Amino acid sequence: MTLPLILRTVLVSETLDETVTTGLTKAATAYAKIIRKKPRELIDLALAAFNPALPPQSELLGAPEVLLYDKAPAVSSRFKDRPVALIRAVIILSLHDLLEDLQLGSLLYLGLVDTLHAYTDGSEQALRTGFLEKARATYLTAAQTAWDAPIDVSASGKKATSKAGTSKVQYSATDADELNKEIAAAVRNGQQMTAGYQYHEPWVTAFTLALANTIAEAINSSASSITTSINTSLAKTIATLEARLADAQETQEQQRRQERQADILWWLQVKYSSAQERPYRELDVATGAAQLALDVQEFIPKPVPPYVEAVVSEAVRSAYPDADTPQPLWDTLQSLTQLHALPPMHATRTLWAWAGRTEPASNFELATGLRGDTPVTPVALALWLFRQAQAERLM
Repeated sequence: MTLPLILRTVLVSETLDETVTTGLTKAATAYAKIIRKKPRELIDLALAAFNPALPPQSELLGAPEVLLYDKAPAVSSRFKDRPVALIRAVIILSLHDLLEDLQLGSLLYLGLVDTLHAYTDGSEQALRTGFLEKARATYLTAAQTAWDAPIDVSASGKKATSKAGTSKVQYSATDADELNKEIAAAVRNGQQMTAGYQYHEPWVTAFTLALANTIAEAINSSASSITTSINTSLAKTIATLEARLADAQETQEQQRRQERQADILWWLQVKYSSAQERPYRELDVATGAAQLALDVQEFIPKPVPPYVEAVVSEAVRSAYPDADTPQPLWDTLQSLTQLHALPPMHATRTLWAWAGRTEPASNFELATGLRGDTPVTPVALALWLFRQAQAERLM
């Protein structure tokens, strides 16, 4: 089932004519160009679009609604109330267009995956699943690329960019005519100094010309031969140097990778939070899981493959015996009041935006589309927060 068909059959209860669906697709294409330039708004926009309980008065519906009416004018007469479902369809289709982009696709996957899995509305499950499957494929490619990317160990460690043999030793060829003048002058000077010997001028001219040509040819042949030899040796030297530099760069990269992995393993072993300045076990399980999701960010690039994410879950389980005991999501978020080194978050609909806030659960449910009593284990909470923090780093 294609995504446009899902949008027509799931988000809207009635069948739409071709004029409306064509206009909807055009509006989505136009909106994709707009939101591509606003990555900081993508998570909130996507979480709102996939929220089955999104209120009609949401401010995020304004811009796509204008495009929808512009590309599909029939909508204004077809629906008396604000067509929230169609506007959501425009947003979701536009987000779908962004999934080919490694950065934006990864951002959307990491920012949405846990929230969409927590939604209980069954009527839109196929819609969410189809989107996440495509987003996950993009994320896996980007994550593996980032994890395997060369590490810039230092400016001097960069691989040489010059091609062997391009450097040439330059020399100026000897001019026979100029040499002729110099030899003739020397002969005349010698004649003047040895008055006992007189040379006829024609002979002097012929002699110096022949001598000049012979000397010039000898000099030029010798210089050319030397230059060729130097260039050959220089090309070999450059090639050898580039190979040595490449080996040194690779060695340093391997060393840095080993150091990075050693740092992760050491952190996993000691279970100590530098931000909190105390072991994780001295924190309550919810705070510890959330702080852990923050602290591990410094050891890893963005994003990371699932097998690196496993470090987070293993760290929580090894620190807390009750790491797999579920608790209500909203109560857990409210308890997160002692987090340290929390960076500014742009998205307002993620778990990070609600951590430590004391408000009615209804406000949380209205904004996020999640039930306050959704069960969540400390392990799941840590992974959820970790992924959303990773998504924030991609903005």
